[in-house]
Amino acid sequence: MKMQLRAGTAKVNITPPVGTPLSGYTARRNVSQGIHDELQAKALVLDDGEEKLAIITTDLLGFHGEFVDKIRGLIEEQTDIDKDNILISATHTHSAPDTLCGLYSQGRSSDSWMDVLAQKIAGCAYVAWRNRKKAQIGVSKGIVDGVGVNRRSPDGKPIDPEVGVIRIDDIENNLMAVLINYTCHAVVLGPDNLLISADYPGYTMRMIERIKGKDVVAMFTNGAHGDINSGHSADISGIGGYILGSTFKRAEK
Repeated sequence: MKMQLRAGTAKVNITPPVGTPLSGYTARRNVSQGIHDELQAKALVLDDGEEKLAIITTDLLGFHGEFVDKIRGLIEEQTDIDKDNILISATHTHSAPDTLCGLYSQGRSSDSWMDVLAQKIAGCAYVAWRNRKKAQIGVSKGIVDGVGVNRRSPDGKPIDPEVGVIRIDDIENNLMAVLINYTCHAVVLGPDNLLISADYPGYTMRMIERIKGKDVVAMFTNGAHGDINSGHSADISGIGGYILGSTFKRAEK
C-alpha cells in the first residue's frame, strides 16, 4: 500500500550575542563587533508512514561529532525520528560563532551558549515534526558557473557547478520548502569582517523566501568544497591580506 508523504518545516533564530568569538580564520584579530544579518537553523521533516527523517541546516561553520550526537539525541527524545535518520549540516559561513573549540579564533563560544544552541536546533526539528501535513516532493538540478573557483589551481578548476534542488509542496501545490545544495566555501567575507553573517548562502535563502513568500522555508547545504571558494587565494586570506571584493555587496551579488 502506497503511503501518503507528510512534511513539516520550521526555522529558528540562532544568532549569538555580540562579542561571541567568530570562526573560520586564524588571521581574524577580534571577536564579533555587531550583527549584519541573523543566523538561522531550519528543519525539514519527511514522513511516509514507515520511514521518518529530519534534515537540518544551520548558518554556522560546522560542528564536532559529539555535539551533533547530542542534538540528535534531543530530537529523538522529542519526536518519533530515529537519531540515525537525522542530518545536521552547516552552510560553512566563516562569519559565524566558533562552534569548533577555538580552532580558528579567539576562543570557543561559551558552553552556556552552546547548550542553548543545541536546544534551539532540537526545538526547531520538534516544531517541524509537529507541523507535518500531506505533501509532495520533487527533485531536479541545474548548473551555476562563475561563483565557485578552485583556490589552489591556476585555471580555477576543478569545481562542482551543479546545484541540486529538492522542492516540497503541500497537496494543494503550495510551495512549502526548497532545499538547495551547492559546492563553495561561504567566504566572500574575509577575516577583516567582524560582523556576524550567513555570507552568500544567507543571501541565497533570503532571496528565495522573499520571492516565493513568507511561509516558504529555503534551506542550503554545502557540497564537498575543500578547495572551492569564491575566487581569492587561500594563502592571502590565511595571513589576513587584503582581498578585493570581500564585501557584503559582493556576497549579495
